[in-house]
Parts: sequence; C-alpha cells; structure tokens
Amino acid sequence: MPACTCPHADRKSRSNLSFWDCHVAIAPRNDKKERASLNICESILHSAGGRIVFRLEVRKMAKINRVSLETVLFKEKFITEKDIEKAEHYQKENGGNFSEIFVKLGLVTEEQVVIGLAKQLGIPHMKLTNYKLDPEIMEIVPEKIIRRNKVVPLSKSGKTLTVATSNPLDVLVIDDLKATTGCYIETIVCTPSEIEQVIGDYYSVTEVNDSKESGAKEIEKVVTERESINL
Repeated sequence: MPACTCPHADRKSRSNLSFWDCHVAIAPRNDKKERASLNICESILHSAGGRIVFRLEVRKMAKINRVSLETVLFKEKFITEKDIEKAEHYQKENGGNFSEIFVKLGLVTEEQVVIGLAKQLGIPHMKLTNYKLDPEIMEIVPEKIIRRNKVVPLSKSGKTLTVATSNPLDVLVIDDLKATTGCYIETIVCTPSEIEQVIGDYYSVTEVNDSKESGAKEIEKVVTERESINL
C-alpha cells in the first residue's frame, strides 16, 4: 500500500499510515463507539486535530484479521494443502495473486474463486450472464472506464452505485469509479469471463443499434430531400 498523503496527517504519522487509513468520512474525537468500530491509527486523531479522517470503504472491506482466500478455498474443500503449496511456489517464481494463480494452475474454477472471495470479504456474488443490464445505469460510467477496469454497473440507489467486478480488492479501480461518478461504490463479485463477455455483448448490441439508428436517420434525410426537390 502507498503511504498516506492526507493533508491532515503530519510527516511522521504519514510514513506509518496505509492508503486505507485516510480521507472521506469524519467522526468526532469523543465518539468512542465510532472510533472503536473503525480500527484506524490513533496518530490520525492527533494529527487531524481530534477528528478521524478515513476512507469509507475501510469499514466494509479492511479487516485486520481477514481470513486469506486460500484458507477459505481450503475450508470449502475446493483445494488441498498440496494445492496451496503449488500456488505458493508459483507465486514466488512468477508473482501474481492467488485468485488468478489457482485458476491458471487448474486447481479451481473461476466460479469457485468467486465463492471464495464472496465468503472472504462478506460481499454478494452472482451469475452475471443472467442479469439484464439497464442502459441508463451503464451510461453512468464511461465505456472506456468500464472496459479498462472490467466492471459492470448494475444498479444505483441514492448516491450508491453497485458494480460487478472480479477483483473487489482493487482499491485503484474503486477510486477511479468513485471519482468518475461521484458515488459511493458497492461491489458484487463475478467471474472475469462473465464480465468480459457481458461487456463485449452489451457494447456490440449498442453499436449495432446505433448503426441502425444512424442508417434510419440518413434514409429519412434522403427521402425528405427528394420530397423537397419534387415540390
């Protein structure tokens, strides 16, 4: 994680804070219940003048003792201890994250990884190919960002936008979406294959419809011009 860049944190405390510890929501110093629920560094309290500044997503996603994905998959009996050893060896040699490595080595399916991530993070998972996308919701996020980040906007309630992603832990993607839409971001985990397929299918149909509409307008224009000449 990069070091904290929060303007409220002094130089000493900045070097010891993670990206998760800063920004967005604020709580008073004397609110002990709120402080206890956030699990963030006490140094922020002093450097921010008695106010906690933190990233809202921490409350939902950042857990100090979170169970690892490989542990969840093992408990679900999707992998064995030998499988974990294989994945760890591969990671040391080639890098990468376990969710991709397990699939690449043929140890689990994408669907099993999705189940594991959902249980690990306490978020929903779904079969994306069965979901009918809402064009108005899709338009909230520019196509280039959807394609680049491999996310699918699903619904919006108030200032909260729910998106499907195969990597709900990618804080850079969440930040990108939040900055672009001005919404709080909720995630639902889906397989990478489903997301790529749904994005490809959606924009293929959109391009065809746009082409038909453009063609219809061009024909209408030509007909109108001919009628005008005849008159």
